[in-house]
Amino acid sequence: MTLRCLDDTIELIGQCGLDDVEPLLGMLQSPPRRTVDVTSAAHLHAAILQILLAFSPELRRPAGDSFIEKCLASLSREGVP
Repeated sequence: MTLRCLDDTIELIGQCGLDDVEPLLGMLQSPPRRTVDVTSAAHLHAAILQILLAFSPELRRPAGDSFIEKCLASLSREGVP
C-alpha cells in the first residue's frame, strides 16, 4: 500500500501511482485537515502532485526524491525551496 492515514497524517510511501489518486482525494476532502508526509515517497504520479498543489496541505518534508521536493516547493510554509 502506498497511502497510509494515521490520525491527522497521510503518509505517501514508495511509488504512488494513478490508483492512489482517488483515495488521496478522499482523505484530503474529509475532516480533519491532514498533514501529508512525503518523506518516504519515491515517485508521485502527476495527478497526485496536482491534488497536493490544489489542496495545499501542510507537508512533512523533505521528500525522498529531489524532483518531488522541487515540485512541492511552493507548498512550503517557510517559502524555502
